[in-house]
Amino acid sequence: RNGHLHVVQYLVDISVANLNATTGDGTTAFCWACWQGHLSVMKFLYSRGCNPNILNSFGCNAVLWSAQGEGSVKTMQWLMSIKCNFSLVNSNGHGILHKAAQRGKDDVCRWFLSSSSLDGFINGEDLASECAPRHISKRLALVSPDSDGCCPSDLAGMEGHATLAEYMAKQECRIALQFYQQARKCSTKKRTY
Repeated sequence: RNGHLHVVQYLVDISVANLNATTGDGTTAFCWACWQGHLSVMKFLYSRGCNPNILNSFGCNAVLWSAQGEGSVKTMQWLMSIKCNFSLVNSNGHGILHKAAQRGKDDVCRWFLSSSSLDGFINGEDLASECAPRHISKRLALVSPDSDGCCPSDLAGMEGHATLAEYMAKQECRIALQFYQQARKCSTKKRTY
């Protein structure tokens, strides 16, 4: 959690600590490192075999911890490179965009939405078709209202990040329209078979 790589190395290599040990709520050392943006610790734990995809009791993974903490775009890119799940939505209905927008992380939101990240976020899931309902619903969930009815733009606005809130509102509309059009296209394809 505090980024002391030498201490982590000692605990893992000399004391043979359990890499996947969890706190009372199911959070791992890897998730704590993600939360604080300690990329060197994250890489070390991963190189020693930790499971980067463990969820805590709230349904949060390393991506959500990074998005709500000190994780940077560089951290997110590395998590994507090791195939962490960027489509995860936790038990409160929060995904990467909810967490990042609420914390005012404009750079992370823009990176995720403007790069090829949004297209590749399913990370290795083999979906037979772009028309697969799972494909469409997973993408839409990233900008949908959470369990309290708040979209990422709402969360950004409530925390005083007005510019980010405005940007996210436009992106939410764009994504919703895009997927509505995709769903209609897929519906038309089904009728023509």
